[in-house]
Amino acid sequence: MSALYSLRLAGLGLLLGLAPRAGAQTTPTDTTRLHYGEEVAPVRPPAPPLPVQRLERGQWKLGLNNFIVNGYPFSQTKDVPAFYTRYGLHLAYERRLGRAWSGQLEVSPAITHYRPDGVGGPAPAGAQVRAQLQGRYYYNLERRLRLGHRTAGFSANYVALALGLGVGEALAETPFYLPQTGSGTASDAALLYGLQRRLGRHGFVDAAVGVSSLLRAGRVQQVAPAASLRIGLALSATEPGSEAPVVAPPDEVTSLLPRYFVGLQLGDARYHTHYSRANPYPASYQETVNGYEKYVIYLLYRPTYNGDAIGWQAYDNDRTLYLYGGYYLTPRLAVQLGVQYGASTEPFGLGAVGVRKGYEDWHTIQNRDFALYVLATPVQVRYALTRAFQRHLQVEVVGGLTPVWSGVHFREYETAGYAVTDRVKTEFKRTALGLTANLGGALSYSLDRRRRLQATVDYGVQQDLHNLLNEPEPWTTYAKVGLRYRFGYR
Repeated sequence: MSALYSLRLAGLGLLLGLAPRAGAQTTPTDTTRLHYGEEVAPVRPPAPPLPVQRLERGQWKLGLNNFIVNGYPFSQTKDVPAFYTRYGLHLAYERRLGRAWSGQLEVSPAITHYRPDGVGGPAPAGAQVRAQLQGRYYYNLERRLRLGHRTAGFSANYVALALGLGVGEALAETPFYLPQTGSGTASDAALLYGLQRRLGRHGFVDAAVGVSSLLRAGRVQQVAPAASLRIGLALSATEPGSEAPVVAPPDEVTSLLPRYFVGLQLGDARYHTHYSRANPYPASYQETVNGYEKYVIYLLYRPTYNGDAIGWQAYDNDRTLYLYGGYYLTPRLAVQLGVQYGASTEPFGLGAVGVRKGYEDWHTIQNRDFALYVLATPVQVRYALTRAFQRHLQVEVVGGLTPVWSGVHFREYETAGYAVTDRVKTEFKRTALGLTANLGGALSYSLDRRRRLQATVDYGVQQDLHNLLNEPEPWTTYAKVGLRYRFGYR
C-alpha cells in the first residue's frame, strides 16, 4: 500500500506542474492591457558628434585679375576698330552680418586706355574707379557644416543683390558694363548667384552669374546677363563657431531623384555659317530703259570678308525657341539633346542699285532680299555645382557641340523706273553644315515642392570650329530663359 500511495502522490504532483504551462498555451496574453511602464524602449546608438568650425567676422580680399590686355572689340567698325585696355586690382572687404548673411564693399581702381568707336588716333589714358556694394545670403552654409566641408573664408554658395558705381576721366565703367562713352559717372544693379571658395590657406575664388541693369538718372536703361570672377589673396579674422543644428530626417524630396527632363527656352540663336567659295553673284552692269539710267554694283566676293558675303554669314536672332530633353546619368551629371530653328529675311546690302532719270539725283533702290535659316541640334553635358538636390536654387555648367544646318536664299527683283516689281531677275540658294562648340552656365529655381518644374536661365559663349586653326572668328554669346520639367523619379 505504501508503494501505491507514493505513486499516486507523484502523479498528482506532475499534473499540478503541467497545469500552468497548458494554461499559457491556450490563453494568449492580453496585450491591450499593458501599461506604459511595462514597454521596453529600443536602445539607440549615440549620435556622432556634429562638426564645429570657425566662422569669420570679416575677410579682406585682393583680386589680381582686374585687367584686359591688347584691346577688346567694342566697335563693329572694321577700318578703325576701337579698343580698350585696363590694368588694375580689386580690393574688397566682406563682413558677417548674421550666421548666413554678409555685406561686401569692393573698390576697383585701374589705369585705362580707351578709343571711342570710329575715332582714329592714339587711345587716351586715364584713371578709372569702380565700386560695388553687395548684400549676400549664404544659403548652404549650415549644410556644408553638417557634411564637414570647409567653410573658412565664407566658403559657400550665395544669392546677392549688388549696386555698382563707375567714375572715370576718359570713361565711366560700372562693374557689369564696359565703357560708356564720355567721362563722368554711371551706375548699375544686379541680382547674382555665386559661389566662393578658399584656394589653399591664403587664396580665394569668387564667381557669380545673374542679371544686371544699367541705370541712368535712376532709370533702367538696359538689362543683360552678368558674370564676374575674382581670383586673388584673402586674409580673414576668425571667431569660434557654434554647433551645427541636428540633421533632419530625409523626406520625399531627398529620397527621390529625377531620371528624365524636358525644357523649352526662348533666347539667342547666334551661329556663323560658311558656304561655297564659288562667286554666286552676277557681274555689275549699267543700262538705260525708258529714259531711266540704272547702275547695279556687286562688291567683289571674298571668302574671308566679315560682312554679308555668301562665304561667311552670321545668323543672329534673340527670339528663337529652343526645345531640349535629357537623361540623368548620376544625380549631378546629365546628357541632353536639343533642337533650335530660326529663319529671317532681311534686305541685302552687298552692293547697291542706283536709278535716275536724265540728270536727276540718283535714287538708291532696295530690290534684293536675303533669306536665312538655321537648324541647330546642340548635344550637351550638364553638371550640377549645387550638391544638394533639395535646394530650390541650382547652378550648373553646360557645354558641348552643336551641328548647324544652314541655308541662304537670294532674290533680286526687276525694276520699272523707281518702282520695284515682283518679277524675279536673279535667284540662287546655298546650303551648308557647320559645327560650333559652346560652354556656359545655367541657373534654375524650382517652383514646386517636389522640384519637378523649374524656371531656367542659361548664359554662355560659342565658337565656330570651321576656321579655328586658320582664321578663328570671334566668340559669340548666348542667353536663354524658359521652363524645365523633371520626371521619372526613382
